[in-house]
Amino acid sequence: MNILEILAAISTVLCVYLTYRSNILCWPFGIIGVILYSIIFGNNSNWINMSLQIVFLIQSIIGWVKWNKNTKISHLNGRPSFIMSLVFSIILPIVLYNISIFFSGSDSILDSLTSSLSLFGIYLTSNRKIESWIVWGICDILMIVLFLKSGLYFSSFIYLILLILCIFGYYNWKIRTRIDKLFKKIDVQKI
Repeated sequence: MNILEILAAISTVLCVYLTYRSNILCWPFGIIGVILYSIIFGNNSNWINMSLQIVFLIQSIIGWVKWNKNTKISHLNGRPSFIMSLVFSIILPIVLYNISIFFSGSDSILDSLTSSLSLFGIYLTSNRKIESWIVWGICDILMIVLFLKSGLYFSSFIYLILLILCIFGYYNWKIRTRIDKLFKKIDVQKI
């Protein structure tokens, strides 16, 4: 464990906590975490996860802009959501797995799964979808295993904390959507 890992973990926990609170400041802390973890992954020759940090950085900036415009939390719905879920959960991990083998000789399906789940999770989070918490929870479980295998025990412990925050975040966002529906129903009845 080094100071970089500690700072990355702290900024990531703050990001998830602020996301749980639906606070837009989650995005700057997420960006700090992305940059620091990019360096950590590079130092551990985890090239796929390191290169994906660039995508996460771009998605974080987009999320920050979107949250500035939209404050409504909602559910995934409809056929496009199902197709997108299918792509991110089945097709993208296979593609990332093959890219990983081609470029680095690494055949870690775990890297491919966590990467694709992270991409899907940040996309859902930037669009304030409740299901983002489920995706992040699955990803956190896999990240715990990945960090343990890499000897990053502190980050593994941090991802256990993130998993717990995912559970709270899911229920917090679910309650917020119910309250929003209740107020919308009350407003409609007044008209």
